[in-house]
Amino acid sequence: MKQYSKYVFFFIFISAIFFIGWYPEQRDFYQIIFGFTIAFVSYAILVSKKDRFAINFQSLFILGVCARLVLIPLFPNLSDDVYRFFWDGLLSHNGINPYSILPSEVLEKMNGGQWRTIYSDMNSQEYYTIYPPIAQCFFYLAAFVKSIEGFSIVLKCIFLAFELLSFYFLTRLCDKFTLRRENVFYYFLNPLVIIEGVGNLHFETIMLSLFAGSLYFLSKSNIWAFVSTFVLAVATKLVPLIFGPILFLKFVKGKSSFYSICFGSILIALIFYPVYSGLQISNFANSLDLYFRKFEFNASVYYILREIGYWIKGYNTIQIIGPVLGVISLGSILFLSFAPKVLSLKQLLNVCIAIVSIYLLTATTVHPWYLMTLILLSVFNPYKYIYVWSFLVLLSYATYADPNFKENMFLIFLEYMLVGSLMIKPLRDAFIHLKLAIVDPKQ
Repeated sequence: MKQYSKYVFFFIFISAIFFIGWYPEQRDFYQIIFGFTIAFVSYAILVSKKDRFAINFQSLFILGVCARLVLIPLFPNLSDDVYRFFWDGLLSHNGINPYSILPSEVLEKMNGGQWRTIYSDMNSQEYYTIYPPIAQCFFYLAAFVKSIEGFSIVLKCIFLAFELLSFYFLTRLCDKFTLRRENVFYYFLNPLVIIEGVGNLHFETIMLSLFAGSLYFLSKSNIWAFVSTFVLAVATKLVPLIFGPILFLKFVKGKSSFYSICFGSILIALIFYPVYSGLQISNFANSLDLYFRKFEFNASVYYILREIGYWIKGYNTIQIIGPVLGVISLGSILFLSFAPKVLSLKQLLNVCIAIVSIYLLTATTVHPWYLMTLILLSVFNPYKYIYVWSFLVLLSYATYADPNFKENMFLIFLEYMLVGSLMIKPLRDAFIHLKLAIVDPKQ
């Protein structure tokens, strides 16, 4: 009976993933929550009750691959970022630096219905692209297929390949840290990771694969491979920069630290050449600055401060609060990075969980896929609040169901109240451990 029960859960899980990737649109909140609820319940049972249903490691791996394969022919339905990806890829194919021109300016130079069609479906039409050079390389490669549907399929195949790399690196790290190999399924089978990664083509997938690779090479003391993969991760999505201080300055020691920083700096300068050539770095920087000063979505601490700002000033003070929270986040990251005296890489990754958590709590924008970094790190220390948050963050899709894109503050309050209540003890334990490391490095 147990043998057949597992196939029932396999079928339910893959069916729920397929449903989410196929049926609902971004505004269909109830259908999205319905599909994700079924997927998350199946995920929880499969991961926590695998022994009860006689589910082995290979079966869960095959399940994770199949769940991604069913999404490959489906066009991203919960995000319109793919249109900007295709747009940037087409620009590169036409010999235009994506960092050098606004989409609205392109229409003045280019003829053809395809440009206008993509432009009409694209978000951030009045902003320069903010996607780093490695992401742009993948846009360019996939854009050899001239239709956006084909572009999507090619990118999804690339994403699947990187997901397999992530699985390999995470499994090897679990062996290195004497953790159960099954921990890798906390990430590999998480419905949010599958849907927002291969399903909706958010580049956290590739960035995290490269970041996991950098951790693997660091664990093997292969410093040059670590630096190379870490820089490639940053050049795909900038998020890993928050781990730079603690990984480079606290784990890479002596002359290796100096040489690795020099090598990493040169590599970054070479990779980011398209950004700063012709002073286009100002376009890139302005778009990032607008992101922090203008965009707000599913935030926690920021919304509290925003209400205080309304009460004091009578208007939205995001242009002040956004940078202030950025400074607070940076200060917290630097404190957590420099405070420990001697920690193992495994212990440092626990501090990295605290770093990402603080970064997300102080952010003005927290889209569901932003939690993928936290989910990956949870493989090494599976805190409950991370998995609860990876489900509750989906409540933010209620915003798209509102014709005016007005956020449901009750749902946001519910999300952070539940997550916060589960987060207190893990963060407290992390800071206690950090304090012990400061006082006595042998602790």
